[in-house]
Amino acid sequence: MLELIISKINDFIWGVPFVSILAILGIYLTIKLKMPQIKSFLSIKGLFSKEDKNSKITPFKALMSILAGTLGIGNITGVASAIIIGGIGSIFWLFVSGFIAVAISYAENYLVLKNRKYDSKSGTYGGAMYILDEVLEKRKIAELFCIFTLFATVGMGAMVQSNSLTKILTSNFSLSGTFVAITLTIIAGYIVLGGKYRIAKINSVLIPVCTIIYVCLCLGIIFLNIDNIGFALKNILLDAFGFKPVVGAVVGISIMKCISTGFCSGMFSNEAGMGSAPIFSACTEEDKDVKKLSYIMSYSVFVDTIFLCVLTGITIAVSNSYMFPNVIDMLNNTFGTVPFGNILLIICMAVFVIATIPCWEFYGEQVIKFLFGKKYNMFLFKIIYLISVYFGCLLSINIVWDLSNISNALMAIPNIYMIVKLRNTIES
Repeated sequence: MLELIISKINDFIWGVPFVSILAILGIYLTIKLKMPQIKSFLSIKGLFSKEDKNSKITPFKALMSILAGTLGIGNITGVASAIIIGGIGSIFWLFVSGFIAVAISYAENYLVLKNRKYDSKSGTYGGAMYILDEVLEKRKIAELFCIFTLFATVGMGAMVQSNSLTKILTSNFSLSGTFVAITLTIIAGYIVLGGKYRIAKINSVLIPVCTIIYVCLCLGIIFLNIDNIGFALKNILLDAFGFKPVVGAVVGISIMKCISTGFCSGMFSNEAGMGSAPIFSACTEEDKDVKKLSYIMSYSVFVDTIFLCVLTGITIAVSNSYMFPNVIDMLNNTFGTVPFGNILLIICMAVFVIATIPCWEFYGEQVIKFLFGKKYNMFLFKIIYLISVYFGCLLSINIVWDLSNISNALMAIPNIYMIVKLRNTIES
């Protein structure tokens, strides 16, 4: 009964109104900022410029940490789940959502970076909550953003990641859920207790290496099924626009479910519009041009959704695995077509999860700092968060996913309000 209620709430929140708001905002910003997607894509060369040797968190480390927060389970099991729920056409809408999300990501990063704060103990920091409070003078809305972020932190950051990885590991190896839970919690604890500098340092190594391995794995599968690529892409487009043997209202319902699922999965993966990624962007210690930094940080959406999520979807499509009714079988059939494919997939998923969990803990720390200042014991929050990681491994996955999607949408509402109110101050 509880699962059904939560599922209904999730479907309502991620219905036509919210998806429409995201789409309209993304299109508006794309036009207003004169296609920031182009500059964002080209900004990658800015990562390889000479870095400040005194900076502990460079733009590269910040971007890798943002990617660590987004390149989680959503890029793999999230895409598979989207195909099961919304059909293979969800891949197309995932691409569309990613493209317009670049503009939203640029806008939120620009606003946060422009209003960065500094103190001698914490270094540079910031987030939507400070802008809502100090620039827009909306303290209550800022507090709501923080509360929703905490829910998303525990849901998407801790429980979804640990839950999905546990399902994969226990289904492929003779491992108990309790063993996975203990091991993952210990590893996450080591990184979390090291603070933002340890998070940034570890992610600057793990994320590039693991991303390259995963991309090579997907491209290998696509190459083996190259004869099927045209048929797969055709099916994706036909399904995306409802060109299948159903009529009347069923067509409209089917298309809306497809679009909603694509947008929901895209936002879950790249977090554009949620206001989470700019929290780590604000930690960048190099005093570079705000526009340039914003383009660099929004590049994470290209890597996460337009490239990796869509690549995952196409890989599943060309292998005809999208017809499997559950995520585990779909992924096993897709990646099992190459030698050691499933093993490499599990390794990539494990690394992505290990990188994601500490990043979301850091987001939680920052909103707690805003809400309670020095009155709150941050070590206590770290322990509570790690407990959530542990129990996330053992809970029902349906409840965890739905609660996370709800938290994401609620978190995005104050952040979108901030972007809309300050839209005329955003420069490209």
